[in-house]
Amino acid sequence: MSLVVMFGNLLALLVSAMLCILVGVLVLQGVTASLARRKTRGAVLPGPPRCAPRFAVIMPAHNESQGIAQAIQSVLPQCQPGDRLIVVADNC
Repeated sequence: MSLVVMFGNLLALLVSAMLCILVGVLVLQGVTASLARRKTRGAVLPGPPRCAPRFAVIMPAHNESQGIAQAIQSVLPQCQPGDRLIVVADNC
């Protein structure tokens, strides 16, 4: 058997082993996520009841130094306690 063929076989074996490991990790994550979700379904969280679910507003900003304060001030009055406003500076 030539050296090139042996190297090709070894490379194919390593690639297939890495793919098997990655697929195994993905399957394990899916199984554990579904089991964890089943256990917590129907659980009542402590604290006062809310009419509306909590939410997060993600506001992208790119060189927005002039108008970002006005944009934030327009969103904040709409937020309820527990809601989040996240401003993401993108390559400023």
